[in-house]
Amino acid sequence: MSLVLEYMPSSLDRLQPGDKTDSLIRKLMHNFLLAVDYLHKRGVCHRDIKPHNVLVDPRDGRAKLCDFGCSKRLVAGEPNIQYICARYYRAPEIAFGWPHYTLAIDTWSVGCVMAELYTGRPLFPGKNSVDQLAKIVKVLGTPDAEELAAMGQDPNRFRHPARADPDAKRRGLTEALCNPDIPDDAIDLMLGLLQYNPRTRLTASQALAHPYFGH
Repeated sequence: MSLVLEYMPSSLDRLQPGDKTDSLIRKLMHNFLLAVDYLHKRGVCHRDIKPHNVLVDPRDGRAKLCDFGCSKRLVAGEPNIQYICARYYRAPEIAFGWPHYTLAIDTWSVGCVMAELYTGRPLFPGKNSVDQLAKIVKVLGTPDAEELAAMGQDPNRFRHPARADPDAKRRGLTEALCNPDIPDDAIDLMLGLLQYNPRTRLTASQALAHPYFGH
């Protein structure tokens, strides 16, 4: 038996810097999120979202999610393997070793991929899980007690965790991106996707309704 699939000429990790205009990135992100939303509405978590696994046609902005070898239909209350997803795109709850993660791990990965599209480099290039968390905290600040609990952690894991400061997170992300040409609405969408708390992290459906896409 043979499978015949639509040909896509490239993937996000192979796009040349000169090809990545703001207009193209918006089209690619929209189609990318449509694919994630399709999976999530069926209860399926991809669990390995990274630029290499998003096939694209830069001529018209089409994007298609591929490589479902790690995908799983998540069941509430059922533990999952913790060593999943490429490290740079791994949500903090996985880096913490929490087995009861949700579909929200995918949208964290989407936020990381989006940042990389605008900068040409990984946002959180950790050498291991501990370094990964350190790099995330350096950009987004220390998670507060509520955020820690939402990731399955002891709320007192860090000494005197401060209440989350959205303005500080925006400043941290903006500084980490090191690109003054990134539009404010793009940074706002990334912030929504890169929330510590999986319950407040934007879903794929919510991200598609964001003003970034011209609604």
